[in-house]
Amino acid sequence: MKECEVSELTKFVFDKYFNVLTERWSRCRNGRIDFVLQCKQSGALFGVELKSTENKKGEEIGEIVKQCIRYRDYEFMIEEGEYNTLAKFKKLPIFVCPAISNNIFAWVDERITIYDKEYIKDRHKTDHEHHGFNGFLGSFGIGEVRTFSFIEYKTQKTKKYFSMIISNRETWSSKKYNGIIKGLHQKNYEKLIQTL
Repeated sequence: MKECEVSELTKFVFDKYFNVLTERWSRCRNGRIDFVLQCKQSGALFGVELKSTENKKGEEIGEIVKQCIRYRDYEFMIEEGEYNTLAKFKKLPIFVCPAISNNIFAWVDERITIYDKEYIKDRHKTDHEHHGFNGFLGSFGIGEVRTFSFIEYKTQKTKKYFSMIISNRETWSSKKYNGIIKGLHQKNYEKLIQTL
């Protein structure tokens, strides 16, 4: 999926839960983040950098990570106004989307070869909320927007949701419990904001 397709699809999903500001410049004009998200329920702010990870080499993944690390130090426009006078800027927690963990990096627990094809068993299943590589990215202050699915007990239907996770700690989730969205994990979000 190309980055522009990822952008359109992701904005559509985010619109339900967030006020979405697109392509926001940093105060220093050295960076432009794809989305600034403001939670409609809590007002919490997030920066999301969209990257197509399809067919990327290791060096290209490294460039994505370096860009997100740089963005952690920037203040991004969160409110319109005349540039640098009436506009409001703020440091944001940065999340890469789609997630790099599970999609790109696997923590290999087991390798199996069947008919000359090698299969790798990851330490965690794809729908597990923890992943070693998410912890690795978290050590650099970067999170991921990760997607999951689960089978709802009452209906036995597959439900999908997404979470913003950094260092294997959920900061926001669209998962529903008894019809109520989990939303912001206040304690984890406050800890994250203190690191900016």
